[in-house]
Amino acid sequence: MSSFGAMTITNVGKQILSKFVAGEISLTFSKLALGSGTAADDLDCSQLVDLIEWRQDVGIATVAHGENGDITIRGNYTNAGILTPYAARELGVYIQDPESGGDVLLGYFTDTLPDTVPAESIRAITDTIAITLVISGSENITAKFDTGQFATIQDVEDRRLTFPEVYPVGAIYISTVDTDPGKLFAGTTWEALPAGRVLLGAGESDSGTVFTAGDVGGEEKHKLKETEMPAHTHRMSESNFTGTFRAWKFDPQGTGVFSSTYIGGGANSRDGGGDAMYRVNFNGRHTHKIESAGSGVAHNNMPPYLVVYMWKRIA
Repeated sequence: MSSFGAMTITNVGKQILSKFVAGEISLTFSKLALGSGTAADDLDCSQLVDLIEWRQDVGIATVAHGENGDITIRGNYTNAGILTPYAARELGVYIQDPESGGDVLLGYFTDTLPDTVPAESIRAITDTIAITLVISGSENITAKFDTGQFATIQDVEDRRLTFPEVYPVGAIYISTVDTDPGKLFAGTTWEALPAGRVLLGAGESDSGTVFTAGDVGGEEKHKLKETEMPAHTHRMSESNFTGTFRAWKFDPQGTGVFSSTYIGGGANSRDGGGDAMYRVNFNGRHTHKIESAGSGVAHNNMPPYLVVYMWKRIA
């Protein structure tokens, strides 16, 4: 990270510090922030109330108290969401206003040879800012820790992370060993999550479905309904009708599905002595068979998986 020079304490910061040293108020660091602004040569930085050109906030990960009354404030940050690269020329240290609760610029740093924070689309970065201050009564200073911060090895060395910070109530503990976390971490209570459940991220999916933390759903096996089946066709057996029919003046002949029936006529008509009347018969009686497929058994709905034990901390 950039090498910032000496910190300038702002006028507002001085007022709050004087009240803290006098024991009138508590002091809570709230955040760090990076900017790309350039301070003019004639600018009195103690008059600033904010960065000249703010670029991103940096949450506080740890506050380590030294043996000589010094404190080291550490914040970790990434370039997630940064669309345009910028030169990190400014660093602001903010404290909580004891009256309004808002953020107040306590100290201001500049860097004449700043590092560039790249856009997320160029490459992903993670970095750390660490500043050390000496303030009377530093043992009574607190901080608003960013629960979304990732912990570095240095964070662990600077401040031993307590179990509630690592696994607060509502956190999920996952292991391949069937040991209740309550036996590992005294004073905590856990409940085992139901077998066969997988974890799903909360929020709105690409399809527009909204998933709320704590909701349950899905099926291990699913039997398709008619409306869920893909469009398809069914095969039907075929029937072929064949035959011939010869029309004679008398006694016509039919074969196959055709035949004739004498229904009347003149004298001797069946012997060729006169006109006769015959009915042509067509015997097309048949059946069709529609073939069926499938067994109707529910299909496996599981993704590739690794079986683990999961618990949720409830107290």
